[in-house]
Amino acid sequence: MDSASEVSFYKIQGETLADKLTFACRLAEKGVSLEHSVFILVESHEQLEELDEKLWTFSSSSFVPHGFENTETHEGEVTIGTELPSSKHADVLINLKAAPFANPNQFNRITEIIMQDDPHLASARKRYRSYQELGLKPKMVSI
Repeated sequence: MDSASEVSFYKIQGETLADKLTFACRLAEKGVSLEHSVFILVESHEQLEELDEKLWTFSSSSFVPHGFENTETHEGEVTIGTELPSSKHADVLINLKAAPFANPNQFNRITEIIMQDDPHLASARKRYRSYQELGLKPKMVSI
C-alpha cells in the first residue's frame, strides 16, 4: 500500500500569474537540486508556454531544464503539462490548476501555490478540503 502524499500549500505575496509561475520555477529548481523528479501541472496551453519560457529565464544565474507531458521524467528532471501523467511519474507535483484531482497518492509530495486574492483563496480552500476528504493532512506555509 502506498504511503500518503505530503501536501503543502504555499501562500505567496505575489498577486500575478507571473509571480506564481516564478515561485513554481523556484520550487522546481529546488526539487531538481534534491534529485527529485518534478511534474508541474498547468491550467492551459497558454500557461504551459509561459512556464516553459520562465523556466529558462526566471533566474539570471541558472535555468531549469525540462520536458513536456508524455515524456518520461527521471530523477532530477522537470516535466510540465496540462494533464496528469497516467501512472506514477514523478516524486513531486507542483499543481497550478484550480481544480482538485482524484489521485493525489500518485505523487510523494504535492505543492499548491496560493495567491492572496479572493478567487485563488476560495479555490485553494476547495482543494484543501478535497485533500482532507481523501485522508491527507495538508499543511500551510506562508512565504
